[in-house]
Amino acid sequence: MTRFPALLFAAAAAFGCASAPGPGAGPGGPPRPDQTPAAPPNSGDPAAAVPAPPGNTLQAYGPGGPARFVFYRRDSVTFQLPGGGSEHQVDGRTTYLSLTLRDTTDGFWVEFVLDSILTDPGSPIRHLVVDSATGSRYAGLMPRGGGLSPGIFRLSRSSSLGENIASDIVRRFLPHLPAGGARPGVTWTDTVEVGIGGLTIAHRDRVVVSYEASDDASGLRLRSTGRVTRTGSGTQNGQLLEVSGTGVDSAAYRLDWAGILAEAEGLERLDLDFVIPAVGQTVPVRQSGRFTIRRLSEAP
Repeated sequence: MTRFPALLFAAAAAFGCASAPGPGAGPGGPPRPDQTPAAPPNSGDPAAAVPAPPGNTLQAYGPGGPARFVFYRRDSVTFQLPGGGSEHQVDGRTTYLSLTLRDTTDGFWVEFVLDSILTDPGSPIRHLVVDSATGSRYAGLMPRGGGLSPGIFRLSRSSSLGENIASDIVRRFLPHLPAGGARPGVTWTDTVEVGIGGLTIAHRDRVVVSYEASDDASGLRLRSTGRVTRTGSGTQNGQLLEVSGTGVDSAAYRLDWAGILAEAEGLERLDLDFVIPAVGQTVPVRQSGRFTIRRLSEAP
């Protein structure tokens, strides 16, 4: 008999859709997926002292780096099992990464380096999988106004976990700024599509995102709300799995006036149906959580 929780959690945890810091497991405190994230506080980063541009309008991201970040995310997955029961499981990881933007005639050459990856105690992700992703580079050309394209960016080595983290990077770093620049009171929309092999199931997310900008002394702040549509399929323990569903996503970002991401946080909630055609079984899954991104202070 198929053990549904083990079969499905391995698949669901591989998605990397929900991101939530848990107690003692990473920066940002316990997950509160029922709340809209507040704008990230001013962390006291020296870059926040850069003077605001005319009209407090940020036209583009700023070249430079490498800037170091800590990126924490945690999945919370609840399965509605046959017979009316349910099972709840969590998983989290912390990624330390570096980001460099080099100016070119066609935009920025952007390079992320996954310096180290730490999994929470009890994580189902194996050490060999973590080792295969550590040190990977994810690089490509980006317009000066942001918006990472997974069709242009490439990962330096084959790694299912590296691909999973790369999909997070596409969605969570360097959001697209509008034509004419982002300034207080401006709103705009963007659509991001990410296809990824993941650890178990190949899936595609389509996210339609609405942004609103505001400002304060520390820089430009962006709030986003999005609608997520997910489809995918794959095999686990030799059995075909299919998944589909929708959800909501919200996030808050702070960019300093030099055009460098300072910090971000957000949450996501998805309602998914996992289908195992061989046994004609559909298992509803609720996946939710929170992510945090913090730029680290440079060493003196």
